[in-house]
Amino acid sequence: MAERQQITLGYVPLIDSAALIIAREKGFAGDEGIDLRLKREISWQTIRDRVAVGHFEGALMQAPMPVAAALGLDPVPSALMTPLVLSLGGGGIAVSKPLYHAMLDEGLSLADLQPERVGTAFKTVTDKRRRRTLPPLRLAVAHIHSSQAYQLLYWLAACDIRPGRDVELVELPSLLMVDALATDKIDGFTASEPWLSVAVDRDIGRLALADSMIWQGGPDKVLGLSASWAEAHPQATDALLRACYRAGEWCANPANLEELAAILSAPHHLGVEARLITPSLTGQLSLAPGVHAFIADFLVLDPPLTGFPWQSYGLWFYTQMIRWGHARFDPGAVQGVRDCYRTDLYRRALRPIFAPLPQGDLRREDYNERHGAGFFDARVFDPEAFEAYLENP
Repeated sequence: MAERQQITLGYVPLIDSAALIIAREKGFAGDEGIDLRLKREISWQTIRDRVAVGHFEGALMQAPMPVAAALGLDPVPSALMTPLVLSLGGGGIAVSKPLYHAMLDEGLSLADLQPERVGTAFKTVTDKRRRRTLPPLRLAVAHIHSSQAYQLLYWLAACDIRPGRDVELVELPSLLMVDALATDKIDGFTASEPWLSVAVDRDIGRLALADSMIWQGGPDKVLGLSASWAEAHPQATDALLRACYRAGEWCANPANLEELAAILSAPHHLGVEARLITPSLTGQLSLAPGVHAFIADFLVLDPPLTGFPWQSYGLWFYTQMIRWGHARFDPGAVQGVRDCYRTDLYRRALRPIFAPLPQGDLRREDYNERHGAGFFDARVFDPEAFEAYLENP
């Protein structure tokens, strides 16, 4: 018997780590000849740094993290890339009870999750606070180069709410956000599940908005790999992609929902009760105690829908990094950003199992309610017109 390839991946305990956990627990990695080892970490910063110094071959990563690495924004230089998107959506914005009641007082209807109306109420609250010379509301993000952070910033700007004036953004690990909300250290946070459901279940916070309603079909987590390791181990890379793809298919099968929630709930994985994991898998979210809503495509784990690493994802994140002063525009960097989303590796690894393989590498993000894609404000992102978009991101 051939010796198994040992691969160590880091992850933060979130529901969208499901494909990695299932690849190990249900034997998909073993079937591909991989001895998959998973290491749980508390923060994205630790994940990033441990991949950079060679402790991990890769990790569950926020979709913008390989872009940040390509632009040299990380404190420890590294070359990261992603050949596989693991999840779309799966997160949202939770706010404190006082802030939520203040928004209700400004006309927001209970269980109204429309980004424009939530934004109108939120802006009215921040405007009143500013006139009373109160400090700006403090919102936590798990990592400034995260999908949730850039979608939060996009939503705030579309609603004419200014970071730095109306709100203050702070970085905080997702696992600490509920406690920070409970102790009034923050007024709200954006994170992936199960931490939104935990906040509601503990009667500490309220779910105000879902990421999938800001950018329908937007990527959230990816399989991030050390570029040097992947280049040196092409067969192991391909095997890992196939294992994660098959695990994602298993996760997306409704017949496996109860078992998936039970596996993820284990203390050495997420350490959260299965009943708090199930809502994001079904789309039946609790917004407040006794208040529920169905959010279509809240979390998508199905690889034929999620998996392809569109290079346009990376380009959109680059536009937001430029917009918010995290990076400068460099025409020479555009190709490097595209290259960290490895469509070629996706095709190479998954062609043998007849996975759907898009022909192009770029996708236009154009709001289409029927197809579940695009931004809530109907803005179009055409990656072929990247510099034109930068003039009004």
